[in-house]
Amino acid sequence: MAERSPKKPSGQTGPISLGGNGPRRHLVKFPTDKAKLELMIAELFVNSRVLPNNDLRYFSNLKPNPENDLDFTVDTGLGKKLLELAEFAPLDKFKTSYDRAPPYLTMSQFCDFYLELINKKSNHQGGRDRLLLTYKTHSAFFVSLPVIEVVRRQLSLSQPKFERVYFLSPHDETDASTWEVFPGRPHAMFEKISTEDMLKMQIEVMNFDDIPLATE
Repeated sequence: MAERSPKKPSGQTGPISLGGNGPRRHLVKFPTDKAKLELMIAELFVNSRVLPNNDLRYFSNLKPNPENDLDFTVDTGLGKKLLELAEFAPLDKFKTSYDRAPPYLTMSQFCDFYLELINKKSNHQGGRDRLLLTYKTHSAFFVSLPVIEVVRRQLSLSQPKFERVYFLSPHDETDASTWEVFPGRPHAMFEKISTEDMLKMQIEVMNFDDIPLATE
């Protein structure tokens, strides 16, 4: 009998629509099976447009790897790469659950937690021709452009072992947005703002619990 994949909890995320009855939430339907959820995220990545630009040119021919290896192998315009996935959900920092995620985080907290995830993965799975795909399943842990810029600057000073690091935010079961975090490119919006000043910002965590769910 084949070994069953463990279950993987996930949060709530998805787009907001506006209509005659007001705004409505549309939740992404994540598989509860860990292998199926990771395959869904990896397929979203392969089919998404990487911002600001994908220097690897394209992704294709996604293949799951055996257990005890990096999660996937993927073809790119610069050859085969190994792809490791990591959800960004620092619930352990607050000893809480998805539905009780804190309403506010300082910029410093958000960047520290996200950088810690990248470095932890880098130390264990990083290496040549290896890519790290971070993602969120809960709206509260969306990695915004200011966070990406600060983390990009920090990683440029202490480079991870991964060739590239990405962040993916699902819109639904077939569409997502992806940003290259490392090596990335400086964002024109923040070129005149120091890292010290950016770290003084406060991030309001995305919480849409008061918006009714859309009916099928």
